[in-house]
Formats: sequence, structure tokens, C-alpha cells
Amino acid sequence: MKSIVMSESVTTNRYQQNNVKAGYLNKVPHWLYSVFVIGLFFYLSIAPIKITLASMSYHGVESKLDQWKALTASITKNDYERAKQGITQAIQYHPSFAYYYDIKSEVLQWGAFVGFETDLEANFSNIELLHEQSLQLRPIWSVTWGNLGQQKFYKALFLQKFDSITYSEIISYLTIAHQLGKQTPEIHMIWSDVGLRLLNINFAQYLNAQELVRFHVVKGLEYRMVRDKIIESIRASNNNSLVCIWLKQDARDKNQDTLNSIAFKRLKCS
Repeated sequence: MKSIVMSESVTTNRYQQNNVKAGYLNKVPHWLYSVFVIGLFFYLSIAPIKITLASMSYHGVESKLDQWKALTASITKNDYERAKQGITQAIQYHPSFAYYYDIKSEVLQWGAFVGFETDLEANFSNIELLHEQSLQLRPIWSVTWGNLGQQKFYKALFLQKFDSITYSEIISYLTIAHQLGKQTPEIHMIWSDVGLRLLNINFAQYLNAQELVRFHVVKGLEYRMVRDKIIESIRASNNNSLVCIWLKQDARDKNQDTLNSIAFKRLKCS
């Protein structure tokens, strides 16, 4: 009997509490409900709006980059400043999208290449920072790791500051890029560029990474999309003879006829 009374008491208390809550809610003005609903709607719609605005800002930059790649002479100071402003806005609208940081770094590289960025040391530092910010958001993206290593190499080349710590950082970043994307064409191109330059700058440091340099040069020459760039790196570093030897050794290992390969002919190997 006592348990029944307690049960009824609890039920009564809950009923009274619900009535109090219901009564309190009934006293809330209807306009407040409307404000809450409208506020919630705007809150939920802010993110998609910002993403859309970021995408719109980016597409203008993308078209300019495509134009510059097709015809470098077409880049103007005004176009460059507008592209830099556009990708900066895209990042402001959508700061969690790693790709935009990579694109801004590419824009800054163009600025340095054509002479619009006069403080090259600061520009290199800004590019490195953008790659680091991208990696915080997307840490397993191999190309960004490769780009970071390549830019650190260019900065060291510009400053003529090649110490053991700098070499260690560069090779470390490029090795991570290799581990994450050893079959990625862009990684072949980056490794070929840095590795063949390193061969001429510091042979002792090159020896620490020679197997990876060879791997990416030979593999990269198989890809049409990066073959021309890698051949440029080979010729610029005056390493035609060495690469021809690599191609012959690779062909023997695979029991293939190297004489028929496009790279073999383009490099005029004999």
C-alpha cells in the first residue's frame, strides 16, 4: 500500500512539474519562437553560403592559373593581385578547406617567378606556412609534403644556406611524400627536380637519397603528364648520361627494350 501511495505521489509531482513547464512555455511570446526559428535557419545556412562564396572566389583564380600555365607572358600585375586577393577571400570564407592553401601557395610562386613579389625570402616563408597549414588540415596528402620539401629546397638555394639541418628537413619531407604517394606523378616530378639539383650542389647529401631520386626519375619518365618537366630537370642539371644509364639498367631488370621508350629517344641516349 505504501509503495502505491509513493508511486502516485511521484506521478503527481511529475504531472505538476510538467504543468509548470507547460505554463511557463505558454507565457513565452509567440514572436520569440519566430525569432528563434529564423535565427536557427540563418545559423544553419551560414556555412553553405560561405562555402559557395569561397568556391566562387576560387574559380576566378583557377581560370587565371590555367591561363598562366598555357602562356606565361599573359600574366599581368593586375591579374596577379586579383588572383591573390581571390584565393585569400576563398580561405577566409572556407578556412577548413586545405586545397585553398595549396592554391594560394601556387599563386605566390607565380608572383615570385615573374617578379611581382620582390621580398623573395618572405615569399618563400609565406609559401612554406601555407603548405604547413594545409597539412594540418590534410596530413596525408603526399603532394603537399612534396611541395613543402621542394619550397624549402628553393629557399635554401636562394639564401645559399645548405646546412645539415636544412638537408635533413628537405629529405624528411620528400621521404614522407614518397611514402604517401610513391606512384604519384607530381611526386616523381618533385623528387626529380630536387634530387638532380642536389646531385650537382652536394654530392654527399645526394648519396643519402640516390635510390629514391633514381626511382622517381625513371618512374616519372613513364608518365606523359610529367615527362616534359622531368626531361627539363635532367637537361638543366646536365645529367643526361646518368639518366640514360638508369633507363638501361631499369630495362634490363624488367627484360624490356629501352631503345623504344619515348624518354630514351628524347634524351638521345645511345
